[in-house]
Amino acid sequence: MSIDTLLAAAGSLEFWLLFLIVFAAFAIKALTGFGNTLVINGAFAFLKENRFTTPVEMVWNLPANAWLVWKERHHLDLRLVLPVCAFVAAGDILG
Repeated sequence: MSIDTLLAAAGSLEFWLLFLIVFAAFAIKALTGFGNTLVINGAFAFLKENRFTTPVEMVWNLPANAWLVWKERHHLDLRLVLPVCAFVAAGDILG
């Protein structure tokens, strides 16, 4: 993708609408701790194909969740968290 294509996309109404959707979704996550997936998936379904939703969300979701975990790391009980992580990883590999 060239710079000209990116600049042309940034001038479109759809770009700014998608930007506002993502901004609103993460504002909701900042206030409640969850909910960004519901907002992004629901709103993007009207504007884009489903294959665009997950990559956009992952780009913003991974750093946001990493920051949340780092900030709350003192409240985590590793005896509870590690088995859950192991089962999640096994489920990802198998399914």
